[in-house]
Amino acid sequence: MSNNRLSDHYLPLSKTCNYTQIPESSIDTLEGHDDERVIKLMPMAKWNILKELKENMLPSIPGDLIQDLELASPDPLTWYKGQLIAYILRPNNKLQSIIQELIQNPAPAAVHVRRGDKVRSEAKLHAIEEYIEIVDEYFDIQVATGSVDNKAKRRLFVATDDPIVIEEIQRWYTRYEIIGDIDVASKANDNSLRHTTDIKEDLIRDLYRLVYADFLVCTLSSNLCSLAYALRLATKPLVTDLYDVVSLDQIHTK
Repeated sequence: MSNNRLSDHYLPLSKTCNYTQIPESSIDTLEGHDDERVIKLMPMAKWNILKELKENMLPSIPGDLIQDLELASPDPLTWYKGQLIAYILRPNNKLQSIIQELIQNPAPAAVHVRRGDKVRSEAKLHAIEEYIEIVDEYFDIQVATGSVDNKAKRRLFVATDDPIVIEEIQRWYTRYEIIGDIDVASKANDNSLRHTTDIKEDLIRDLYRLVYADFLVCTLSSNLCSLAYALRLATKPLVTDLYDVVSLDQIHTK
């Protein structure tokens, strides 16, 4: 059987609904992975219709919730989406133990620097200096309020798919203690390794480090950053500070 199932880390969506209740005509297999059972989507001819609908549909929240959420959250739409995502990604015991370990010693600040295919095809390249400038401001505020010792090393978690990013931050910003794994970044940059079990577990760890860091700088055009932002709103107290996440491109998730 495949080693890349959601059930390796997450609970089933339902205790009562499973593949056995889905008509066989709706089940297919992945090419080259005969043991993988997937639900068939609509024919490709209809995808253009779906794309057109998506482009013309405004984001929405159930009407009976919107007024309360507008009072309780600085970003009610993402909070609502975050609740749905948090339910789908409910951790199993294995992942919960990993999350608890990360929560015990979270990084005060974290950055997610996306390079690779995202920058080549979809998003603008942002220099490392842009990320660190904002992180510097955050730590300066912490020093001014007495929350951080000015003489202590500033702990910063770096998630990226480019190992050069970690190397450059370590070389240029010596006042920071960098928490990041160059080997993980190298694997994330290798298309042949990106979908293996090991790198998926590393990416899951990266995700929850971003979620539980006190302060996060990233680009919301990145799926990982957008997911981390939604989960932060979903897992923190309902009334939270929108500005503990700073995006260098989009202001809100789509």
